[in-house]
Amino acid sequence: MCSDDYKAQAIETLPIHMVDAAIRWIEQGLCGEFLFAVASNDLFDAFARADEDNARAMQDWVAWFYNHTPGPCHGSREKAEAWRAQGGLRAMSARVCICRDAYTWAHGYVGKTKVATCPIHGVEGAREADVVDDPNDVPR
Repeated sequence: MCSDDYKAQAIETLPIHMVDAAIRWIEQGLCGEFLFAVASNDLFDAFARADEDNARAMQDWVAWFYNHTPGPCHGSREKAEAWRAQGGLRAMSARVCICRDAYTWAHGYVGKTKVATCPIHGVEGAREADVVDDPNDVPR
C-alpha cells in the first residue's frame, strides 16, 4: 500500500469522474462534501450527497478506503478532519516508521528492518514498539 496502489485501485474501481478527487484527498487532504462524508464513515450523509454513479459505487468506495488507503485518512469524522488539517500524505512524507518481514517487501525496503517513510502506519508514525510481524497487526 505504501506505493501508489491507492491511485491504481481508484482508477480501476471508483467512478471515473471521482478519481482525481479521491487522489487529491489522499495526497493533499482536500475534497468535497460527498467524499468527506465517505471518509468520515458517515454513510447516511454520503448517500444523501451522492450522485447516481457514486450511490451505485458506495460499496466500491468503502472497499477502496478500507483496503487501499492509509488508515488515518478515514473511519471517523475526527480522523477525516485531522487528515484534512494535516494536508494528507504530503504532511506525512517526513514521518518515520520501522517495517519488517512481510511489510519489508511490500514497502520495498531492503534488509530485515529499515527506517523509512511509510504512510500506512498512521499520522504518529510507528515506533520500535509498533513493529509488526503479521500484516494483520498493522494499525488502521
